[in-house]
Amino acid sequence: MAETKQVFRISIGGRIGAAVIVMSIVLVAVATLAGAVQLWQASEYIWALVVASIAIPLGLILRYMLRDLQGKWGWRVEVRSDHAVVSLPSGRSLYHRPPAYSGVVAYSDLSRVECRPELYAQLGTESVIDTWWLIPKQGEALLIAEDRPTNPRYDMRTTFARETATAIAEAAGVKVKHCQMAEGHAGILGMWGVRPPGT
Repeated sequence: MAETKQVFRISIGGRIGAAVIVMSIVLVAVATLAGAVQLWQASEYIWALVVASIAIPLGLILRYMLRDLQGKWGWRVEVRSDHAVVSLPSGRSLYHRPPAYSGVVAYSDLSRVECRPELYAQLGTESVIDTWWLIPKQGEALLIAEDRPTNPRYDMRTTFARETATAIAEAAGVKVKHCQMAEGHAGILGMWGVRPPGT
């Protein structure tokens, strides 16, 4: 068995933060529905329906955040001497919808590693996501992960995707290609109607 060189995971802070957000949304949704029930029991039917309707967008946001939570907790990459063992949940990207993938990536099958910066604009703001891909000699590219802004005002962003991808490139002895930035469509709040570049 090849010796494990490095193991990459989302930081514990990032994972716990995602879990706290999900729990907060669940609590707000439950409180909203409870309030709607009380209003209905008090014969305030119109207000009950108004309050209950708030739970609909909350449910949609919760679905989005659950996907992100699953992506953070399930993501894991082991970089070994001649291959990488990856566990890549489908929720590993904000804007792409890649299928989940778990298995072995043999370095002999790799052609290169690519960084593809993607620009998304909405509500007068712009966000640049650095997506990192493994490009095989044959077959489809595999999205490893993406680095996202954490504080756009100070140009701060995550670095785990870059660190993981460059570690794989170094272990495999392949080059890292930095592509030109492409613009995608962020849709509504980055949740609905999203279209990554080239789709």
